[in-house]
Amino acid sequence: MSAWPFASARAARASARILFDIGADSAAGACVFLLPGRPPTIAYAKRVPVEVHEGDTQSAALGRALALIAGALESNGMTALARLAPGTRLAGALAALDAPWASAAIRVEEERPAGGRPFVFSKRLLAEMLRRAERAAAAGLGDRIEQQVVGARLNGYPTADPMDGVAHRASLVILVSKIAGDVGESVRKLARERFQIQAPRIVAGAALRYRALAALFPHERDLLILDATGSAAALSLVRGKTLVALHEFNVGGGEAWAGATEGALRDLAAKYPLPRTILLAAEGDAAAKRQTALETSGIGALWFAETPPRIIAVPRVAAGAVALAPQALPDMRLALAAFAAALPEYE
Repeated sequence: MSAWPFASARAARASARILFDIGADSAAGACVFLLPGRPPTIAYAKRVPVEVHEGDTQSAALGRALALIAGALESNGMTALARLAPGTRLAGALAALDAPWASAAIRVEEERPAGGRPFVFSKRLLAEMLRRAERAAAAGLGDRIEQQVVGARLNGYPTADPMDGVAHRASLVILVSKIAGDVGESVRKLARERFQIQAPRIVAGAALRYRALAALFPHERDLLILDATGSAAALSLVRGKTLVALHEFNVGGGEAWAGATEGALRDLAAKYPLPRTILLAAEGDAAAKRQTALETSGIGALWFAETPPRIIAVPRVAAGAVALAPQALPDMRLALAAFAAALPEYE
């Protein structure tokens, strides 16, 4: 599926969504209430471990975890939602999948006609550029591609909306999610059979959390976003409010986490100059611990300056951005998914 990022805005109205957050070692679900002009409210949330039994497969273990979550959302979640917002329509579902079920990457797609003749950037051209990017993603058999346009340039200049612009060359920055076909189908089947939702939106978790964190900090033009909310991590490099690179990598605990992160930063620094601001997203107490681990590591040398980079720890989504009903326990990844669900691109 391809995002259609420059469509005209639809009239917003109150609605509810089902959220899923699926990682290697845990899975979660939530019911969220969306009211235009107000922060999303999580009415109910539940997270369970993905436990692989002897002789089991990880996919089978995930299936059991999803069944538990679906049952809890049906019985407790929908009740909590009805209590919070009686009569609210369930408008859809949004699922964020992490490795090994999904991956995220950046692709820049260009249009430059021979001879430099001018052209109009049309819906037809947008669709063709997205088709080319999807073919280039080289999905495996049964895999599904989801695309989001996160930046556009006409004649080398950034633009918020290229539609109907006249240019000699154009480029799109596309955030590509590659979703494992079997897990994606399991999510679609669950949404269809349990909640009568025919077309849930399924994206890579790293892509969704980048979009949410970038929207939470819109005043930052140049920064590194370090998503350390799960057992894997992702680094997103933003320059001039445009996503330049996204790198997912495996991490461990304690000193191993700091070493893996430093290695990922070194790989990025070999290709790009690094901004002096790092936005570090992690769950609760882990945010402060990981900030300390980075500050006491050797990453400062990557900036070739005496002053170390500024690290902003984000241990939770601010109360002004996402609200929790009394029955909902704090969960950083679900809170970011709830905030993302309120963005126009995830309608």
